[in-house]
Amino acid sequence: MKHTTIILALSLFLTACSHHDSEFTKQIPGIWKQELSTYTNTLTIVPDGSFSFSRIILTNNDFDFTNTGTWLIRGNRIVMTATNQIGAHPLPLGDFFKAEIVHLDDHAWIFKMDNGSTNSFIR
Repeated sequence: MKHTTIILALSLFLTACSHHDSEFTKQIPGIWKQELSTYTNTLTIVPDGSFSFSRIILTNNDFDFTNTGTWLIRGNRIVMTATNQIGAHPLPLGDFFKAEIVHLDDHAWIFKMDNGSTNSFIR
């Protein structure tokens, strides 16, 4: 009986995560921005599972770059994997962005990075 209760609880948890994952996957495509004092990040998430991330440094164009790749959502977390890079100092290839989705609506996306910091994009 004890094992049945644990299995049932785990099953309900996974079903809830799966529901959130599918909702987030529908909501997240679009163009997201972070505008800071020295640079602007633009993240374009496409429903086909691809993305483009660009950083424009306002003080030095030599550091502007773009990474492209794939994204997926699993367990209320988004993982972006860079497969291509353009520019002088792009982010490394591979999984470069992993974050828990804290809040997502039509205008704001708040996420928590693995290091514990919370950040956001707007559209």
